[in-house]
Amino acid sequence: MPGSREGLGAEVFRELSTEVWRGLRVLFSKPSAIMINIITAPLWLAFFILTLRGFGVLTLGKLILQLFLWAAYAFALYSSWLWGFGGGIIEEGYEDILENVMSAVNNVFIHIIGWGIAYSIYTLLDLAALALSFYVVFGITIEVRDPLLLILSIILASLQLLLISTIYAMLVIRLRSNWVITDIMQFLMPAWVG
Repeated sequence: MPGSREGLGAEVFRELSTEVWRGLRVLFSKPSAIMINIITAPLWLAFFILTLRGFGVLTLGKLILQLFLWAAYAFALYSSWLWGFGGGIIEEGYEDILENVMSAVNNVFIHIIGWGIAYSIYTLLDLAALALSFYVVFGITIEVRDPLLLILSIILASLQLLLISTIYAMLVIRLRSNWVITDIMQFLMPAWVG
C-alpha cells in the first residue's frame, strides 16, 4: 500500500510541476504585458509621491518611503491577482480552455494551484520593479529586518489571494462586463482584508 501512495504523490507532483511550467510559459509569453506591469506600478506611486513633494504637502523620510514601497507592493499584489490570475481563469472559461483542462487534467484543483504558484513567481517581478524604481528615484534600498517573516507573509498573502481570486472568478465569470467589478474590488479588498 505505501508504494501506491508514493506513486500517487509522484503523479500529483508531476502534474503540478507541469501546470506550474505551463503557467510560467503563458505568463512570460507576453513581453508587452510584462513591461507594462513592471513600468506602470512604480510610476503611479512615484507620481503620487513626487506630486506630494512638489506641492510641499509632505516631507518624506526614509521610513515613510519604505512604508509607501510596501503599501505599493501590497496594492500591486491585490491588483495583479484579481486582474491577472482571476482574469486569466475568466479568459480560460470564455475560450473553453478551462473545460479542456478539466477533461485533460485529473484535478482542476491541481491546475489552479499550479497556475497560482506560477503567478506567485510572476508577482515577485512587481517587488523587484518597485524596489529598483525606489532605488533609482528616491535612493531607497529595501531593509528587511526578518527575511523569513517576509517570505512567510508573501506566501500567506499569495495563498489568500489565490483563494479570493478563484472564488471571485467563479462568481463573475458569467457577467459581460466583469472588469467594472474587478476594478472596484481591487480598491475595496485592501480595506476589507488588510
